[in-house]
Amino acid sequence: MKRGDIWAYSREALILENTCRLISTWNGYVSYLISERGVSPTTAEIYRRCIAMYLKSGKTEEEYYFDVLLNERYSSSFKHNMYFALKWHARMDLMND
Repeated sequence: MKRGDIWAYSREALILENTCRLISTWNGYVSYLISERGVSPTTAEIYRRCIAMYLKSGKTEEEYYFDVLLNERYSSSFKHNMYFALKWHARMDLMND
């Protein structure tokens, strides 16, 4: 392995670590949605607000997602992304415990 290869691997590891640290916050998650997932800033902000509503609701993740799923005002794309946002939130809670 060459010195340049080691540098490249170290750089990739650092980028991955910084990305993980960034998305461990809500603002970071919104930034991640915009930059990595191609979500518009407006949609990302809607996701952030919905997650905030979920946190205030006192419902379980499953109960809240079921409410979103049954709401005809939301597109299937939004429902899909909300599902993954809720799963991400649950993972972050487990990591912080």
